[in-house]
Amino acid sequence: MIDISTLQADLNSWLWLSVHTLRNLISQDETPTASTTPQKTSRPFSLLSPFRSKTREKKP
Repeated sequence: MIDISTLQADLNSWLWLSVHTLRNLISQDETPTASTTPQKTSRPFSLLSPFRSKTREKKP
């Protein structure tokens, strides 16, 4: 015969361990490390940018 209280205790232990393992993995994933490269700063984007550079070249 299977003891229900033993099964519940085992299940609770397994769930506790799983939750804490997942929390640790998530927190490690969210913390930046020294090896990560910084993101490039984005320049303002304009659809007229190619035309502006050409008009600047034409002006004396």
